[in-house]
Amino acid sequence: MTQFSSLHAPKALSKVIKIVVVGNSGVGKTSCLRRFIDNTFSDQHRMSIGITVYEKPTSEILGLNCSLDDDYLLQFWDMNSQQYYAYIRREFYFKCLGVIFVADVTDEQSIIDLNYWLLEVAERTTPASSVLPQKILLLNKIDLLNKETIPDAHRAAIPEKLRSTVFESSAKNNVGITDGIIQLVNHIISAKQAQKQPWKTPKGPFLKKQLNVLENNLICNVSRSSRTE
Repeated sequence: MTQFSSLHAPKALSKVIKIVVVGNSGVGKTSCLRRFIDNTFSDQHRMSIGITVYEKPTSEILGLNCSLDDDYLLQFWDMNSQQYYAYIRREFYFKCLGVIFVADVTDEQSIIDLNYWLLEVAERTTPASSVLPQKILLLNKIDLLNKETIPDAHRAAIPEKLRSTVFESSAKNNVGITDGIIQLVNHIISAKQAQKQPWKTPKGPFLKKQLNVLENNLICNVSRSSRTE
């Protein structure tokens, strides 16, 4: 049985930035998140079950365009890529402010399939307070390349909509992931601040309701940065 944690963001963290993470199975979505959240990595691949939510407060991250007085909780929704979960996934893009696409740089098909993930995201995301979700692409596993450069065929397969957002990355060697996520979060914060409107992203009760639905179906786990527990 999957183990669950209750979702209660610390009271000081009143603003939640919801980010979904998508891509084919085996590309390293969970490894990338684990590297960012806790700076850990495992060579042993385990297929994710259901949807896992990772949390990290911005106070733990250097390089963000926010003051110490800003209180944001980053919430990463690691979406299972299996077709079985397609119907469930569509409910949990709601009001996300960012999307991290992940592909395996050594697997051309995972790059080609980014077109499918772009379509799913476009169909399922609704702008939160009229702000479209920001996007980045993590081309993971560059540590496995035989040469220093990405094969031309693989680079050509990157969808046009993601070519300006690419971060060559390696969860194993801790390359590119933090830089990519910091840029994504900075763009999200800048877009929200430019609105000059009250923050209206989903907060504790709404997100807890979403997670309770997942928990009742035994398909969700909540994982926090060790320093927030």
